[in-house]
Amino acid sequence: MRIQRGSFSRCAKRNASAFTLIDVLVTSAVIAILIGILLPSLSGAQENARRLVCRSNVRQIGLGMVMYADDHNGRLPASQFITDNRTSRGPIVSQPQNLLTLRIAESSRENALMPSAGGLDGIGLLYDTYLSSPKIYFCPSHRGMYNYSAMAEAWNDPSLEVIGNYHYRGLGPAGRPAGRDSEQRYTSYLYDIDPARSSLLADGMREVTDYNHRDGLNYFRADLTSQWFSDHENQMIDCLAPDKESATDSSRTTRAWELIDAAAEPK
Repeated sequence: MRIQRGSFSRCAKRNASAFTLIDVLVTSAVIAILIGILLPSLSGAQENARRLVCRSNVRQIGLGMVMYADDHNGRLPASQFITDNRTSRGPIVSQPQNLLTLRIAESSRENALMPSAGGLDGIGLLYDTYLSSPKIYFCPSHRGMYNYSAMAEAWNDPSLEVIGNYHYRGLGPAGRPAGRDSEQRYTSYLYDIDPARSSLLADGMREVTDYNHRDGLNYFRADLTSQWFSDHENQMIDCLAPDKESATDSSRTTRAWELIDAAAEPK
């Protein structure tokens, strides 16, 4: 039987160009190793991008507060968690840990000190006039239960409570104490606040899951700049409550704001 040379040649070429099982396994292993090497870098790049979006949100909300103050005789947005007096010796915030609240639930509005239309509270008051995009109030890096997806349905129901990812302060230090033993005065009037040593807004600081970024947070100062607080030593995390149920100690949030003020103050 005669075998045609052309047929034999074509068959040999097909066998020579085919992948063996070993070739496929080796290739798969190399691809897996490369993915393992590149994945942490890709994850880090994604977090850096989310952090920039977060800082942009913080700055927009901060500037929204300034516009609100300009339209309300210098007063920062009111909240039921802030005592309603102009300037006080000592803190005038009754529940600083709850100033992530954007809207108070309808069932709780009867007890609000200064109820607003629709129950909007704190920086939530910016929504109707200044910042009407809900996503601005949520950090893309948020790992807790109050991310935008979870709050979107509640946002569209005016009767429900809405919790955001950014912590409102509502006041700031009014100048420096006169002496070492003098109490620090605080005020909710923007232009009486010492701009060199006060922060007004930051990533969430009520509980550990509110901490949007693992190694620090973005914050907005009274001098209208947004900055990054580096927390490599976990000072901030140590201030936060481990969960919502134990987030009733107002001194934790007060201490967190003091840490940010100390970092922002010129040395």
